[in-house]
Amino acid sequence: MNVKINSCAVACLTALFVAVLLAGLLFRFYDLSDVNTPSTISLAEAKLRFVHATGISIPSTAQVLSCSNSHCGFDGSGEFSIVFQVDHVNFAGLITNKPPWSVTNWSQGPVAVDVGRHCSFARGDITPNHEGKQPTYVHGPKEILELYQRTNVWWVAKDRTPRERLPAGYSWCRGDFILLDPKNHQVWYSDWKH
Repeated sequence: MNVKINSCAVACLTALFVAVLLAGLLFRFYDLSDVNTPSTISLAEAKLRFVHATGISIPSTAQVLSCSNSHCGFDGSGEFSIVFQVDHVNFAGLITNKPPWSVTNWSQGPVAVDVGRHCSFARGDITPNHEGKQPTYVHGPKEILELYQRTNVWWVAKDRTPRERLPAGYSWCRGDFILLDPKNHQVWYSDWKH
């Protein structure tokens, strides 16, 4: 039996073999096990991270309600957040002091959609709607959306987007956000990288 082998087919099979071999070597020598696994963070680490990022100390009497860290993978995308409750006196001190990051004043709610859409506090995704004159929140965790839409909250944010690496017009790819909730004496903090 005389079989004629097509040179194009041989080249394609060789290329496929080389690609599979290289992919196998990549997975063998590069640990991808944590690419989609959020890193864990202790309560002490979460408190230190908040203090370091904001310059605001957490009173020893504060009760931490939640903390999470979804930063994961080789590029570190995700969100870190901490929510804590303080007594009336400590909360009054927070709201009367100057906010962090060289911002002059706290902004009164509602929270701007361009900022709030990045901060879900590990409670689910937030979807904005940019149609019309004012952007609005369309979908997200009920507790967060209600908090963001209140007028009796105070917040401040810092855009940390690396301008030198992104085209003009990109903003809030990285940032820090603090929300003060006077109704419940709660402090909500988030930093994110997308």
